[in-house]
Amino acid sequence: MNYNTIEGAYQLFNSVNCLGQNNCIFLARININAGAVGGLLGGIVAQMDADEKYKCDAFLINQTERGIALIPLVSSTGLSVSIKNLQPNLQGTVFIDQSYVQNVVIKRAFFISAVNKVVKITLTTGFVYDLIVYTNEKNLPYQKSEFARFVSMYKR
Repeated sequence: MNYNTIEGAYQLFNSVNCLGQNNCIFLARININAGAVGGLLGGIVAQMDADEKYKCDAFLINQTERGIALIPLVSSTGLSVSIKNLQPNLQGTVFIDQSYVQNVVIKRAFFISAVNKVVKITLTTGFVYDLIVYTNEKNLPYQKSEFARFVSMYKR
C-alpha cells in the first residue's frame, strides 16, 4: 500500500484498525543522533542500537483521539532511509492507548533547524520513542500540515 498520499496513509491505518474520528498522520524517522558518540564509529554504533530497539528505520504515525498508532517502515534497500525505499511492516504495528502516553516533547533538531524536529514520546512504562521529523518531505505532500497539527496538540 502507498502512503505517499493522505488517502493511501488512511487506507494503511484503516487496514490495521488504527483509524480514528480525528487523525493526524505524518512520518518520523528513528533519531540515531540521540546520545550518539561522534564520528563514523559513533554513527555505526548508534544505527545498530536503533535497529535493535525499534526494528525499523521510520514510523508512519497516526495520532487519534484514542492514542498513537505507529506503523514501522523498513528500508527495502537496507542502505538508504529515503521515502521511496521505506516499506510498511503492517504486522509490526503498535497502538499506544493515550493513557500510556506519559509525555510528548517536540523541539528543534540540531539546535538551529526550524524545519527538522525531534519528537520524544515517553510511555508510562519508561520506554521512549526518540524520533526526528523532517517537516518538508517532498514526497509526502501532507507531512507539513499534518505535523503542524500534531505540534499544536502538544504545544506547551
